[in-house]
Amino acid sequence: MTVSAWKTLLLVGVPLTLAAIQQSSNSKPFLQRLIEDGFKTSDINVVYFITGNDADKELFWGNYPRVLIPALAEQSKAMKSKNPSIQIAAQSLVVVDARKEPVEERRCLIYLLKELQRIDNPGSNKFVLLVSQGFYESSKGRNTLQYLHDGLINIGIGYSMVLSYDQRNSPKQPVLMTRITFGHKITTGAMRVINFRYLFRLDIRSLDGFRITGVLHNFLPFSYIQANGLWAGIDFHLWSEMAGQLRLRLKLIHAKPGTIYVGGAYSPAMRNMSVDFIATRDVFVLDGGQKLILSSRDYFSLIVPKPITLNLIDALLQPFRREVWLLVGLLMGIRSLIAHLHIVASLIDNGGIMHNRLRDLLAYDFPWFGWIKLAWNVLTFLLIEAYLAQVTSFLLTLRYIEGPKTLDEFLASNILIVKPSDQSHSLVQIESAQKTQLLARFVKRTREELARPDLADAYVELRSRVMFLTYGSEPIDPVTGKRNYYILNEPLADVRFQYSFAKQTAFMMVAERCFLWYEENGMRKRLDDYYERWAKIQHVRKQHGINGTVLGFTDLNSLWICTMVGWCVSALVFFIERVLHSRMRNRRMKRKFLH
Repeated sequence: MTVSAWKTLLLVGVPLTLAAIQQSSNSKPFLQRLIEDGFKTSDINVVYFITGNDADKELFWGNYPRVLIPALAEQSKAMKSKNPSIQIAAQSLVVVDARKEPVEERRCLIYLLKELQRIDNPGSNKFVLLVSQGFYESSKGRNTLQYLHDGLINIGIGYSMVLSYDQRNSPKQPVLMTRITFGHKITTGAMRVINFRYLFRLDIRSLDGFRITGVLHNFLPFSYIQANGLWAGIDFHLWSEMAGQLRLRLKLIHAKPGTIYVGGAYSPAMRNMSVDFIATRDVFVLDGGQKLILSSRDYFSLIVPKPITLNLIDALLQPFRREVWLLVGLLMGIRSLIAHLHIVASLIDNGGIMHNRLRDLLAYDFPWFGWIKLAWNVLTFLLIEAYLAQVTSFLLTLRYIEGPKTLDEFLASNILIVKPSDQSHSLVQIESAQKTQLLARFVKRTREELARPDLADAYVELRSRVMFLTYGSEPIDPVTGKRNYYILNEPLADVRFQYSFAKQTAFMMVAERCFLWYEENGMRKRLDDYYERWAKIQHVRKQHGINGTVLGFTDLNSLWICTMVGWCVSALVFFIERVLHSRMRNRRMKRKFLH
């Protein structure tokens, strides 16, 4: 065969071979190609299939690790049914097959939400939802897709894709594809070339040297100023991390009361665009501004009067910390040793000669001994008084009884709820019957009544999970001096966190993608857990009192000052008496010598 013949064969054969390989690759089902590309780029570890036994096996072909999870039974698909949760591996792909679910009365939507609610850790995983074409073509298809979008946000799912299949055609290729990623919803046709990272991940480009100015509010634990004047908190650490990765020149401003930064999107600083963004932790405001909404773990929660349960042993041991108890033990040991030595000396000295001689010696030659004894007695008296005062305060807390811990227990009690002044919140996570009972408990208090609050009333307030410490806007118990309130275990409504941007710029898009990437990798969740553990430690330390009712060395500064002043006065008096005593003795000796 000549050289020209070989060239002709190569020119014709190679394209045909490549076309055959591409045709063979495209002949695979869309879902299989998507999963294989995800494993090839190391973006997923395990694939979980939630489907029935009658599903098309050809749709799930492929050589990759998978876990099959049985679909919910018919009686478990109801909206109010409670099903056991499922723990899945991180960085996994979950495929929910709902193609054969009826679309009438939104039964397919309810089934999808119920299946997704079973997953206990959806944050770092990706989801593919398979539906029929009727999911889009029904009379309420647009609203159904919007309800699905809102449900995914409430559940905490950041990356998801809805694939619509036409049952009349081959099930290998979907007809429509909707990507829902943290508030963004885009519906397009199915892609011929699969790029898993493009579909599910958001790339971050560096903004080297870009100057960014943001405003944060002093709100523990998200962003707050420490005692040393430096910023700390979850959102502060996220912004600092993002600035370090993107090499941004980030400047954070504290929104102090009375400045141009107060007012969120309506603040003068946002209107004149002197700052790039303002972080607010309030209810979402539809002001038309550019916003970045983050899935928050804040709750519009029920604040209930706190039932403090103490036994007598707790009340007797709680007033002092360990170092103060060591000091008390040291003082008692020294006094016991001195008393024991005094008894031993009195037994040896039968006639009392040594006792009288020692008393005269201490009275005339060492007058400071009386001052030491007086200071010793004063210190002992103050410690005993402080201890008795604390024990009395703690025993007063025994008057509290155990309160409700769940929403059902609260509804069974007779506690009233102060009606909030802001009615823009909605109780979205509770059943309609419970919502009606809760609204019936709401009582409207006048301004005079709010000035003298009733300690038996409950409150509805925006709180974080870690904001259960003993401070807030609840009234203070005048007897114990504490805010004896706690947050009910069940949230009443979700409230999202928002960043308001002055204008839609490239930085806003990059910041959004960067934050979503942090959400996907679990960084924000780890920060939340860290601050929650820190807050629980603080809460345990102060669970029986606040603001110094558990005494330590720093709380007894006045006692130490009085003791030091007493010792200084004793030393001064000792010096004066010592000088006078020495002069009088010298005079007696001179008079005796002369006479």
